Amino acid sequence: MRLWAWALRVLLFAVGFLVVPAVDAAQDLLAPVPTYQYAGRYEGEWSAELLAVVLLPDSTPAAVPPASAPARLQGRLVVDVACDGTLTGQAQGQTDPGPALSVQWANAETHYTAEAVVDLVGTLTWQGALADRAWTASGRVDGALDGTLLARTQEGEGGEASASPVGLQQWYAAEVAPRWTLARGAPGDLAGTWAAALDLPFTVGPDAPPLAVRSAGAWRVQRVAVALCPWRGTLAVRGSLPPVARQEETLELTFWPTGDGGVVGEGRGLATVSGGVPGGCQYTGGGPLAVRVVGEERAGNFTLRFQDDDHPQLLLAASCPSGHSTLPHPALSPRLGPLTLPAESGATLNARLPIETGEPAGEASVELHIAPATGATPP
Repeated sequence: MRLWAWALRVLLFAVGFLVVPAVDAAQDLLAPVPTYQYAGRYEGEWSAELLAVVLLPDSTPAAVPPASAPARLQGRLVVDVACDGTLTGQAQGQTDPGPALSVQWANAETHYTAEAVVDLVGTLTWQGALADRAWTASGRVDGALDGTLLARTQEGEGGEASASPVGLQQWYAAEVAPRWTLARGAPGDLAGTWAAALDLPFTVGPDAPPLAVRSAGAWRVQRVAVALCPWRGTLAVRGSLPPVARQEETLELTFWPTGDGGVVGEGRGLATVSGGVPGGCQYTGGGPLAVRVVGEERAGNFTLRFQDDDHPQLLLAASCPSGHSTLPHPALSPRLGPLTLPAESGATLNARLPIETGEPAGEASVELHIAPATGATPP
């Protein structure tokens, strides 16, 4: 008789052999919005739609007897999506209860019967890009088998000796690399499937057939905290503040929504000033300048203002009939009214705005462009 003679019987108990649908890569079910809108922390659950003990190397589960007790596998899942679409996932889960098994096998001298339950605990992590739609995780699964083992020794022709069952307890561990797939999503809600998250090979006794736990299922997470993604902008202002005739400023802006409807940031750039009055003083100069960005995010719009605490930052070289001198001079951009434009990638504002301080009253032309610092295009 061959050593491996398990043609007698193998009953495999599992829960709901539902087929997990494959994701069609050509069917993009992600909302086509800029990636930064997905950013934040997501929390939710993952659970098994397929959980079974199978014979190796064949991984196809056997039929489930109607009276089999349902096994459950589920756990918590945390997913962080960065403003540029970088995704980090952490999953922990366990069975409650685990899948049950009843296995019979034999060698040349002994028939064996094992009945047990396998309890599993798994921890997984992975990292990738939201645009990839699928990621291979790394992690560890620990298993504890608890049941009974009955060994009956053959005696002569047609005879056998009875034996009492003995306790069967074993522990297993394995490194696992499951595949997690994003099936659909929109900012605030992501869902998908996973496969072989707890792929654990094991045996239950001497000369026993190799077994494994196979699992697959679904997951879903919802956003619990929105990431505050930075925006960038370019600002060009042209106008005048007495006593100069022409004043031009260009600034690079960086600002953030604060999550409570506010906006904060900063801008840095250069200014040039020139001109004067015929027969009087002539002015040249300018220099670097810095402003604070403040404002609001309301109804899908940014309203931005620029502040410098009324601190003159520029220098004027004045050439007058009476002589030459150097004078401090204020920046023009902090003296403009509020700038409102859509909170959208590539939004542009071209307008003439009143200068709110200075005599006489005047206007300045403003050109403002904004875009997210990262994640401006859909994933």
